[in-house]
Amino acid sequence: AALSPAEGIAVLAGGAAADFLTGTLQKQPILLCASALVTIIRWLLNIKQTPRAAALLAGCSTGASAVIFAIARLTSSREWIIWLIFSFFTAGLAYCIRQVLVRAETDLPIRLHEGDTLVFSVCAVVGLTTLCALRLFRINFGIMLAAALILTAARRYRITGGVICGTLSALAIMLADGKAAPYAAMLPAAGFATGLLSGKPAVISYLVFQISGTIGLMLVQWEATVANALVSGIIGGLIFLLLPTVQASDRLMQW
Repeated sequence: AALSPAEGIAVLAGGAAADFLTGTLQKQPILLCASALVTIIRWLLNIKQTPRAAALLAGCSTGASAVIFAIARLTSSREWIIWLIFSFFTAGLAYCIRQVLVRAETDLPIRLHEGDTLVFSVCAVVGLTTLCALRLFRINFGIMLAAALILTAARRYRITGGVICGTLSALAIMLADGKAAPYAAMLPAAGFATGLLSGKPAVISYLVFQISGTIGLMLVQWEATVANALVSGIIGGLIFLLLPTVQASDRLMQW
């Protein structure tokens, strides 16, 4: 709903193909129906690409899909009610994504204001949560990016940037994998500490950040999931050390 019509069709086709190949096609009927309704309604009515239109389209399509399957008695009463509630979250998320895309279509760097905080925060959590599903061996790309993001924000915006990005990253990681919560819980404190050290050499911020992750691992007696998260965080921190992440972030976005 937040993307262009062509991109929406690609999402629908890709999602259906992925569900078919993984044998989960029958487990996602309401979601697939909602995606199809979004695509068809937008094509028939030629709906404008505004945040409010995206929210209305996403919410109504999800709610309508839940009602359709409830009337056809293809879902339990509890399931369709839950999907009906989800339609409000879907609408809010579509609004946030479309708002971010609208701002991203302006010239770089994107100049943000306080009113943009909520929509960008929501999209940051969703983006990091999604990236946590991408893994290479034991490396979690979501956690790797979160570590680089926290260190960069702490370096650029001091305590405020470190704490905010640490909190958003912690929420995203816990949504993606509850077993990594001991590591995630340390991220706001790590953001605060690295924010205090923003004027010091970058390697000191890196070491403090990794120490906080190690403390989280020690508290759970070296649990495997938390250890993997720590490894991903170490790699993300190295990205911060070796690449000009602060300069790159200033070219993309400024508050």
